[in-house]
Amino acid sequence: MSKSAALRQLPAQFARREKLRMGSACTPGIPSMVGSASRAFASAASSGGTDPHVVSVNATGWDITYGTTPALNPMTSLVLSRQGYTQAGSPTTYAETLVLTQNVRLVYPNQASLDPTRVALSDFVYSTDTIVGVTNNSTLTSPAPVCNFVTPDRQTVGNTLTVEVVAFHRNARGGQQVACVVFTATDGTNTVSQTVTGATVSSTTSSDQAAVLTYRADLNITSLNAGQVTVNAKVYPWIGGSASIADSSLATQGTRAFCPQIYLKNVTTAATPMLVYVSPTGNDATGVASTTAATASASPFATIGPALTALRTANGGHCDGCRVRLMAGTNSMGTVAYNTYTQYAEFIIEADPNATPSTAILTLGANFIFNLTNWIRFRGITLNRTVNTAQIKLQCVLENCIIADASGAYSLFGSGVFARVIGCTFTSQIPINEAAGNAVLLVRGCTLNASSAIAVSPWLFLGNKTSGVVNCFSLSLSYAGSITAFNKFMGAGGASSVWQMDQTGTITGAAFVQNLIEVTANSGRAFGPSADGQSASVTHLVSHHNTIAGFWSFGRNNELYNETLGGVSKMRTHTLNSFVGNIWTQINTKNDVFYATDSNHMNGDPTLIAADGSCSLRVGGWSHMYGVGCKGEVVCFPDANGASGVQNGTGSSFSQAYAGLGSICGASSTVSLAVNFTSYQGVTSAGATGAGGGNYTITSGSVAQGRVINPVLPFDLAGNPRHATGSAAGAYEL
Repeated sequence: MSKSAALRQLPAQFARREKLRMGSACTPGIPSMVGSASRAFASAASSGGTDPHVVSVNATGWDITYGTTPALNPMTSLVLSRQGYTQAGSPTTYAETLVLTQNVRLVYPNQASLDPTRVALSDFVYSTDTIVGVTNNSTLTSPAPVCNFVTPDRQTVGNTLTVEVVAFHRNARGGQQVACVVFTATDGTNTVSQTVTGATVSSTTSSDQAAVLTYRADLNITSLNAGQVTVNAKVYPWIGGSASIADSSLATQGTRAFCPQIYLKNVTTAATPMLVYVSPTGNDATGVASTTAATASASPFATIGPALTALRTANGGHCDGCRVRLMAGTNSMGTVAYNTYTQYAEFIIEADPNATPSTAILTLGANFIFNLTNWIRFRGITLNRTVNTAQIKLQCVLENCIIADASGAYSLFGSGVFARVIGCTFTSQIPINEAAGNAVLLVRGCTLNASSAIAVSPWLFLGNKTSGVVNCFSLSLSYAGSITAFNKFMGAGGASSVWQMDQTGTITGAAFVQNLIEVTANSGRAFGPSADGQSASVTHLVSHHNTIAGFWSFGRNNELYNETLGGVSKMRTHTLNSFVGNIWTQINTKNDVFYATDSNHMNGDPTLIAADGSCSLRVGGWSHMYGVGCKGEVVCFPDANGASGVQNGTGSSFSQAYAGLGSICGASSTVSLAVNFTSYQGVTSAGATGAGGGNYTITSGSVAQGRVINPVLPFDLAGNPRHATGSAAGAYEL
């Protein structure tokens, strides 16, 4: 056996030793690992408190110093008193029990030996936690929730204002990601508020392609004065202190961050807006603006430019809350004066109620731009881009539109844009990714059909259904704060990831939650947070209840790597990440041993290893390697360490050493764990192509059933309630 091969096998030997001591979280054939994990928690709780041999929590927050060589048989416990918040947003203290899971090995080149006093925990300890009789040296604090508003602002409203927030946090519990969201609305003098204690299936749009779970407030703003209304929200985590509260009022309004939202209260305009109609048979000289639809529709304009001028004049010098209605036919912009058309709120270009989205057509033959300080919404029309270089350069919302294009070679949006795309259908290859100088704030409830690779922005990518090769990694801005949740990626294939995070520096706070990815062709990774050759350190990635349906390495995870060439300057640190209740095809992760022994890196050459000097320092991903923050995971196939079929959780150079409490991993590279999908239509072997369009609900007897002891979401991807105890892994509940 070569030195390289021997080095690769050593971690697996220690993993097998640990299986004998405490039972592996990845051993196939155990009837119920959920039951095993439950018994571990029960044993810890009944033991009367913290294991007396625990001396201290180490600064990393994920491992402890043990006073004697731990046998870990049975699992022992660490009982924390934790700062947190009630569902009223009031400070409180929670008691929580963590489990001592694995002995920690020494770093390369001494990975053949265990550290005699170091043990990994099931989850992270914060510096604000207290443990009776134990010194807490943790330097970690509970992060703020990953959250944002998902209802576009700049709307004209009456006495009711509906706003929604999505929110995720690593300390989700009791079927809810956070303890509560407190909404406030103010006119600058008067304020109203509402506290929302649970996420529900959103009903604010009929276009969502899957259940989108939001914290929704219907604010009664009758007591507020007419004019500008500012809405903010505070999101309280279950666990954490004041620094762990996400507060939109602290960010700059009008950015893509979790920031203040602006509305216009005008009861009259909300009920009876000023209208103009546009028709190919209209007349720009005789068109009429009116609050009466019959009057305005009887005298339509020929083009939008003159219609806007008339609308602005009739409405007191601005178009806030007004409507431009397109009648059936192919309409054009005409000449649009470079004016400021809005003060506080958007105006809307929409289909005439007597037309349909497919018949009310607006041609975009050149860049669509007039004074970027305006706010505009296109609703229920066809946007037909006859020249694929034509782009929208406005602060805009596209809602329930059909987007057609000559060839789809260019992004729909140009520079200077903050755009939201809701409920739109894309009929050709039209990228909706970020480019220089623009930001796609929201893509929600859209249908995208891609015959070849298409890039989309994953900033707030919610409730969409895609088919074909869709790449969610086109952010030119930071991934920190990005949310990809409640989507169906069907028929995915090709060489690139479906979703990845690749940037320099540290990405703090991102969510990839309750998505379905169906892999139908030989493909690269489906999920790649800080993967091969990348340089991003990842903190607080929330990855809960996703399903990736694929075959062995086709649809794999390459996650939280630390193997990029270049010495100390290229090393990464990943911490406070949370992986709960996912169904993965394959998991690969790489740290010190991989870096030293892989043929693509040091070739096992002691001279090169010594000269580099960074192998033994590549421990920044060890918390994930030891399954800290991982619970109820299902990994269908073994890792990519050769064709021998080495399970995740055996400590190979591609593998976690432990997959997390209640997790289970497959050992065959040809036969999946018995997830029992209702209708699997993905790839089944190398070179094969699946039909696509499968049904990835699970059936009785699935290994995913009842795997998450403490549920973290209230509903599944279909909107069905999750079980209050023992919810299923993956995107669907049984």
